Order: sequence, then C-alpha cells, then structure tokens
Amino acid sequence: MAFVVIACVIIKAGGCDGQGFNLSAEQRKAIEDYSMEKSVEYFKSQDYEFIADRSQKYSFDLEFKKLGMTYFVEVKRTQSKGDKVIVTRSEVEHAKHIVISLFCMCSIR
Repeated sequence: MAFVVIACVIIKAGGCDGQGFNLSAEQRKAIEDYSMEKSVEYFKSQDYEFIADRSQKYSFDLEFKKLGMTYFVEVKRTQSKGDKVIVTRSEVEHAKHIVISLFCMCSIR
C-alpha cells in the first residue's frame, strides 16, 4: 500500500472518540466541504498547483501538480484525535497502483 501522510491538521484541541458517524447528513457535508477547502489551501500554500476535485469520480479526492509531478490526495476528516482514520477498500486498491497522499483533519467539532 502506498499512502503517504502529507499533513495532519488539528482544527480544535479535544475532539471526541468517533469518526463522526452520528452526525446528520448536513453536518457531514459541512465538515467534508470544510476539509476539502482547507486541504486545497494547504497545498497551494506549499506551492502545489490545484488541478481538480476528483472526489466524485475517483477513489481519491484532489489532484495537484508541483515541479512537473502529479499528486493524488485523499482527504480524511475525523472528530477523533486522528490516531487512526478509516480508508475504504477502493482507496486501498487504488493505492496499490499509485502513491496517494493523505491529508488528515483531526478533532473537528
């Protein structure tokens, strides 16, 4: 498996013990949108060129370029402290063929 953790961002100290499964659909969507926005901001601040949001079609979320290389990013978000995050079977299968960078947002409230 070729996952590379590129950044782990803590939004607010504390957090709870779950991945956020008890949230409403609206809350999950708001956290997802916020996490995607913050990951794009992070990569742009590191001089990566944002190419596209691929989350609707592929098993990774974002595509960037830097120095002629393409980077595929999976954005993970959790209400927990981020000791672990869940990856899907599809994400694991995809990571067997290309390197996927993980951008983790932890302790989201």
